[in-house]
Amino acid sequence: MKTQYKKIYTTLASLAFCALVGCASENPIEAENGKKDFDGFSNAVSKLQEGLDNVDFARCVKKYGEERCSNFNAIYGSYDCEEIANPNYDDQGNYTYVPPEGDKEEVEYITANKSFFIVVKNFKALSNEISDTVNFEIEYLSDDVVVNKKRSAFLYPDKDGKWTAKTSEVTIPRGINEIRICPTALESSSDEANRIKGKCHEIEKIGTLEESKPVEYSDKTDIFEITWEWYFY
Repeated sequence: MKTQYKKIYTTLASLAFCALVGCASENPIEAENGKKDFDGFSNAVSKLQEGLDNVDFARCVKKYGEERCSNFNAIYGSYDCEEIANPNYDDQGNYTYVPPEGDKEEVEYITANKSFFIVVKNFKALSNEISDTVNFEIEYLSDDVVVNKKRSAFLYPDKDGKWTAKTSEVTIPRGINEIRICPTALESSSDEANRIKGKCHEIEKIGTLEESKPVEYSDKTDIFEITWEWYFY
């Protein structure tokens, strides 16, 4: 949302500069007067942005407290980052999960961001309703709570229509202990908004999984069949 505001401010500032200064004006007095007006406008925009930041901060403080909000904004650049709601982070932004005394289970959460690779080995449409464009919907969970949702990049077959291994990479943030991932295919006569979902898989206890060890699935629905694998690195 802040990015959208900034784009609007930049556009307004550019228009205001031309309107106030007179982009095509050759009169130095008009130009100087216009510059002064523009400086006033620019200060007003800065104050508006500051006000929006204050609103975000106030909302965060009401929910999480001033110390936590200030520290997480300094680290992650946001007052509503997904980590701030995770109880396994302390108010300084450190990941602090420690298994209960006597608990011999390994830590289920990943303690650092991980690269997650998805490799499509083969895909076959079983209906004219879909194209051969594939991507994946991914839900990030922490203690059974969905904290974020992502989509991978689109993957396509080779020019001859055949599939060789096609890879997409996403980042799984620290503090996540489970993801739910679903392959999707685009409808053949629609835009990106219309996808048909295949079989979903849940990957649990991510913190205990071995890196660089691929896990493969071969799934078939009435709409398409797909062979794909994933691994961490």
